[in-house]
Amino acid sequence: MKLLDIDKDRYRKHLNITIVGCIITLLFSSLGLSALFIALVSSSDGDNFSLNLMAVVVSVAAILSTLSMLKNKPFFAEIYYVWCLKMELNFINAKLRQVEAAAAKENVIAIQTLGFYYRASRQLWLLDDNTIAIDSLNLKEQRLKEQATHLNLTISPENYEREHLKQF
Repeated sequence: MKLLDIDKDRYRKHLNITIVGCIITLLFSSLGLSALFIALVSSSDGDNFSLNLMAVVVSVAAILSTLSMLKNKPFFAEIYYVWCLKMELNFINAKLRQVEAAAAKENVIAIQTLGFYYRASRQLWLLDDNTIAIDSLNLKEQRLKEQATHLNLTISPENYEREHLKQF
C-alpha cells in the first residue's frame, strides 16, 4: 500500500456525511422493513423481536452492499483510503512484536515495515485528531531513524509490502 496525501477537511466532511447517511438509512429502512415483515408474517402472540432483528440485519446488509459498490467513487476516495490504511495497520499490528524484534536484530525488511507503520500511524492519528500518543511515536521514529543511519539505510514507505509480513 502506498501512502497518499489527503485533504483532512474533505475527508472529515465526507466521513461525517457518510456516517449520518448510514444512520438515517438504517433508521428508516429498519423501521420500514420491520413494519413490512410484521404486516406480512406477524405472529399472533405479539412477539416480533425476530422480525425486527431481521429488518435490522437486512438494512445493515443493504448499507454495506451499497458502500461496497460506491467505494471507488470520487466522493469516497479519502474514506476508502483511510479504511484500507487501517486494515494495513491491523495486519502489521498483528505481527508487530515479531517485526520489532527483527528490527532490533537489524533486519532491513523489518526496519522498512516499521518505517511504514510509524508514518501511516502518524497520518491516521492526525486525520482523526488522535494525537495523545504522538510523543511516543516521535521517540520510536527517532530511534528507527538513528538505527537506519547507523546501517546506512534509507527508510521509505514505498518499500513496504504486505507480503513481507509472512516472514515474521
